[in-house]
Amino acid sequence: MFEENLKKRLPCLNWIPEYNLSCLAGDFIAGLTVSLLIIPQGLAYGLVAGLPPNYGLYSSFMGGIVLLSFLDQRKIFPLDPQPLCPLMTYQYSNQGGANYAILLCFLAGAIEILAGVANLGFFVNFISDPVISGFTSAAAITIATGQLKGLFGLKLKTNGVVDTWVKVCLHIKETVWQDLVLGLICIIILSGNVTSGIPSPQLPSFSTTINNQTMSFGDIINDIGIGIIMVPFIAILKDVAMVSAWAKGKSFDVTQEIIAMGFINLIGSFFGSLPTTASVSRTAVNVQSGVRTPAGGLLTGAIVLIALAVLTPFFRFIPKATLAAVIICAVMHMFDYEIAKTLWRSKKLDLVHLLVTFLGCLFIGIEWGILLGIGVNLMIMLFKMATPTVRVEHATFQRSNYPYVLVTPNNGMIYPNAMHIKTAILKAGLKEGNGIFPVVVDCSYIVDFDYTSCKGLAGAMDVFIKREQPLIFLNLKPKLISIAKPIKDEITSYDSLDDVEDML
Repeated sequence: MFEENLKKRLPCLNWIPEYNLSCLAGDFIAGLTVSLLIIPQGLAYGLVAGLPPNYGLYSSFMGGIVLLSFLDQRKIFPLDPQPLCPLMTYQYSNQGGANYAILLCFLAGAIEILAGVANLGFFVNFISDPVISGFTSAAAITIATGQLKGLFGLKLKTNGVVDTWVKVCLHIKETVWQDLVLGLICIIILSGNVTSGIPSPQLPSFSTTINNQTMSFGDIINDIGIGIIMVPFIAILKDVAMVSAWAKGKSFDVTQEIIAMGFINLIGSFFGSLPTTASVSRTAVNVQSGVRTPAGGLLTGAIVLIALAVLTPFFRFIPKATLAAVIICAVMHMFDYEIAKTLWRSKKLDLVHLLVTFLGCLFIGIEWGILLGIGVNLMIMLFKMATPTVRVEHATFQRSNYPYVLVTPNNGMIYPNAMHIKTAILKAGLKEGNGIFPVVVDCSYIVDFDYTSCKGLAGAMDVFIKREQPLIFLNLKPKLISIAKPIKDEITSYDSLDDVEDML
């Protein structure tokens, strides 16, 4: 048992003994290919977070080189800042710069580890694909919108998507056409230097100084606010959604996913990392490059480290427009318009929480948009639970040809829907049964009872007894009868309509 649990939490023990030259070749090609994508993306993500570009690179090597290869249960999912993580990092920590961002990464990692240990991954099951699609599509627009000022050469202070578009339109006449032309042909040179060298490991600062004012740990927590919860929550959501999409029906350990990501963020913060989660673009490149094991991340991380140590003086010559193009290309695939077409053809109601999430993330804020989408999703789900379909049919017994009313609830009977099902039974007895004919309740689809539902059935039985109209239960499971007996001892069930007819 101990060995089995150890291999479950350290998946590298499963693939290392079977590693061979064929695996090495695949991992080498994949690691090299992904590293060519990581460097420009990392620089761009550092800028998105409102920090020097080198911080994006700091976030790109820790996952692969230290922990991903040993804790990751799969082989194809590199972890990096991703467009969403830098965007949220900027949103919640820009007032404190790098110290705030690194501490946020540390706290996010700690929360993710605790969530994994506590097996809280099941919460992700309550978030539907339309909600995920809504927030990723909104994030894609938000991130791309953030590149407009630089593209048009405008020096504006903006806040949010709408404000950015309004101010860009109002100041469009101030466009520096040279910047626009140069930007479109990718020859704007990045201003400023990229700090060279590999960061020395150190504990994130739990206090900092801003404008000659010392900010305590409590002050930082107050400034970051709900971001302390939202960043790890979104990271977990994105990671699990990504793994689910690429798993193609295969099972995976959600707890292991969360714990691995938590350790990567926690230890990554010692090296100046931003919060990370599974990368869509790098995953695709990894798969296409033929990666064989998580060891492909080792080479990727090593190349990033070499780049930090040796090549950073040359990064200042990377065209700024190229970095902007990398960001835009990275987020284009996040805009999921296909799901809207599919939902329109299949389940139009699911468009509601997709649109609520999308518009909320776009115009109110990412965290509020997600919470609104989840809230609407849960309300629709609860409404469906509280108002299940109850089929009512006129029928006659086979031998006697005597009429009866067949009532079939198509869902379980628990407290949210107990009153709805009780009302349907009572209405069927009066309307279809004329207050005289037997009402047979087919309980084939009822798999559970609670106290409220039992009281509901007992109340219905009392009404039928008073008007001397038979109320009969069919196919009620013995377990449910034992639950209901202490509340209504008279409740019984029959196994077939022939048995019901014999009783009558």
